[in-house]
Amino acid sequence: MNINQYAVYQLKESAELAAYRSRSYQYLTEHHFQVIVQNYQQAYFTKLFTSDTPEMITFLFFIEQFEFIMKNKKK
Repeated sequence: MNINQYAVYQLKESAELAAYRSRSYQYLTEHHFQVIVQNYQQAYFTKLFTSDTPEMITFLFFIEQFEFIMKNKKK
């Protein structure tokens, strides 16, 4: 069976990487930040549909992050 899927990775939450979190790839390259696999963690993983666009993927990722934050605030 062939399943299309994708993952979103983010910088790990650590003090040394805090200044780089939420920065664009362009910002990171302009400031000579090296992309090293060990600095990242998987933040989102799901199936990819033929109708998915980059904008849709970004939207779905942020919605899931928001729901996760709101759920954890209630605890």
